[in-house]
Amino acid sequence: MAKRPDTLETVRITLELLRRIPRNGKISGPDLLKQLQDAGFNRDIRTIERHLKSLSASDLFDIERDDRNKPFGYKWKERAKGLALPVLSEQESLLLTLAEKYLQSLLPAALMKSME
Repeated sequence: MAKRPDTLETVRITLELLRRIPRNGKISGPDLLKQLQDAGFNRDIRTIERHLKSLSASDLFDIERDDRNKPFGYKWKERAKGLALPVLSEQESLLLTLAEKYLQSLLPAALMKSME
């Protein structure tokens, strides 16, 4: 039996899906699967379709599902606020990694764990 992904991995995939759903035009589940695979996520199409179905059925997100044709198309609704996630540059990521390595021996373990 396949191992279920942990909660953090599920959240990461959900955020990636939300980030990749366009405001204009639509994107299909297979296209999103390809993008996620290119980004290093290894999931099957059914898993992606389940995530998309729950996102489009949720009141939390303004995701619209066009189910007139298969594969279904997904997009943000016209007046949706969308999802704005801050993205670090390579330099910022490197700086934070170096700071974490330096502070690791200086800060209490519980504090370092909470910063993960």
